[in-house]
Amino acid sequence: MLSAVSFPPLPSPHEQQPPAEPERGYAARRWSRKGAALRAGMRSGVVAAAATAGAIVGFARQESDGVLAPFATSGRMLLGVAAGDERLAQLAALSAGVALHVALVVAWAMLFALLAGALRGVRLLLAAALFAFAVYGASRVALPALLRLGHGVRAFPPQVAVLYGVLAIGLAIGMRLAFSSRAGDAPTAASPRG
Repeated sequence: MLSAVSFPPLPSPHEQQPPAEPERGYAARRWSRKGAALRAGMRSGVVAAAATAGAIVGFARQESDGVLAPFATSGRMLLGVAAGDERLAQLAALSAGVALHVALVVAWAMLFALLAGALRGVRLLLAAALFAFAVYGASRVALPALLRLGHGVRAFPPQVAVLYGVLAIGLAIGMRLAFSSRAGDAPTAASPRG
């Protein structure tokens, strides 16, 4: 009775092929690349935000208000908190100032990743330097004072140049780290790179 039912022969394991993926169109591939660049920009932005925040804290070290005063000043301006308000409002202003700084740098880094995400090495560093110079120009000409990098810090022109230089280096290093962690070729202690 069982021999009357015919079953197709089972393929051997070496004959099995993975199911073919449907071919993605040009628009899907393009959006996929943009999504990868934006994710890399967010990672790069976090690195650059940490680096520039460190530079801002270093510049504010000599201020009598403390090292976090530039962020608190920006947060107060953003939230409309007076300098004499209660402690909780000051803490909210400080948090808002730090969040504003990180959001600004991440937004610039995402734009940088879209424009120069395919570059590596010296070209990436040069593109980051040119981009930081363009960010400086755009923030001086087109953006309100609150949206300028390092708005709350009292910095001399050489310090501003250092801040934007740190932004450029942070963007370049952040892009390198973002793409190396994605590709899986980040150096480890067990496998040093020469």
